[in-house]
Amino acid sequence: MKILYLTQFFRSTGGGGEVVFHQWAHELSRRGNEIFVICQQKGKDCPECLSLGIHVIGIPPYLDGIGGLPPTLRHNLGYLMISSIVGRSLVHSSQIDVVHSNNFTPIMAGSAICWNTRIPHIATVHDVYTSAGFWRRWSSQFQVSSLSALLGPLVERVTLKAPVRLFHTVSERSRKDMLEFGVNRPIVVIPNGINESKWAEVNPTIATDTSKPTVLSIGRLVFYKNLEVVISAFVEVIKEVPAARLVVLGDGPMRETWTRYAHDLGLDNTVSFKGYVSEKEKARFLHDSALLVFPTTIEGFGFAILEAFACSKPVIASNIEPLTDLVRSSFNGFLANPRDPLDWSTKVTYLLKNISKATEFGQNGRKLVESNYSIGPNVDRLVRLYRRVLE
Repeated sequence: MKILYLTQFFRSTGGGGEVVFHQWAHELSRRGNEIFVICQQKGKDCPECLSLGIHVIGIPPYLDGIGGLPPTLRHNLGYLMISSIVGRSLVHSSQIDVVHSNNFTPIMAGSAICWNTRIPHIATVHDVYTSAGFWRRWSSQFQVSSLSALLGPLVERVTLKAPVRLFHTVSERSRKDMLEFGVNRPIVVIPNGINESKWAEVNPTIATDTSKPTVLSIGRLVFYKNLEVVISAFVEVIKEVPAARLVVLGDGPMRETWTRYAHDLGLDNTVSFKGYVSEKEKARFLHDSALLVFPTTIEGFGFAILEAFACSKPVIASNIEPLTDLVRSSFNGFLANPRDPLDWSTKVTYLLKNISKATEFGQNGRKLVESNYSIGPNVDRLVRLYRRVLE
């Protein structure tokens, strides 16, 4: 098959959506499919893509130096216009079989590319932000345009009403949200998958401080990731485990706010923000940590949880769907109240003090990934979906 992927970000580390499309492209290429990707990153930034023969077409305005901030209106409009033109030409010159787009702006571009053709367009939606006040809070973040409060709901409505062949999403929770929103196209659920064997390979030259028990957070620093509840919890954690440290991987508009919050609580030497790191660095941090915390209040799947489980680490996650599909309390981690710092401090402290139990939970998480979320079976389901729409 010849498959065209539309995704603004395309890389091995970052948000779960772009990482999954990156994994799919690699696995499908290894299976003999020809993959084309239109993104806002330069193709040379992915040497492995070049070695696999994946055609990465980077278009301006580039997002390489955005530093965790969401794409601006200029980035989105630029992608919509240029990818529509480039993609429309590509589907004819390269005889593309399937167009698959990743979220919002790429979905609109995919609809334009496939308009008045027989090429099936599949659209992936990870989350639906229908809660009251979401876009108002989104636009209030540092360096995020106030126009987001007006344009965000409009873009979401347009993309969810797009004339696609079908929608793909990553969890039953997101499917339910899409149905409540009024989506009238077929919706197929294929959970995210991960190459778990890859996470066992750690570059020994990347050193982290293993003398302190480390709790890791991975994710974009946006308001709904709710990191303040864990930062607050560490006021109590260090009373019980004085050497404990919270290390935050990722970047975004809330970084300055949460850095200041940790400072105000006297946690400058306890909480450290590392920004975006490479995939190998992330693996090293995971292997050297005691556990992962994932306190988000809105989530389509929770890809970082799979990364932690692949490294045999337990996870404490918010007690919300779909995280409850991945984390089982007292089996591979704990579920905690996303609004209760004391609940988080109690569970973090327990795992830091009970190493054997944390190890047991981490091993159970690894088994869950191997049995239910391995990349091979995940791509098998994706291939069946492509064949279905082609038939």
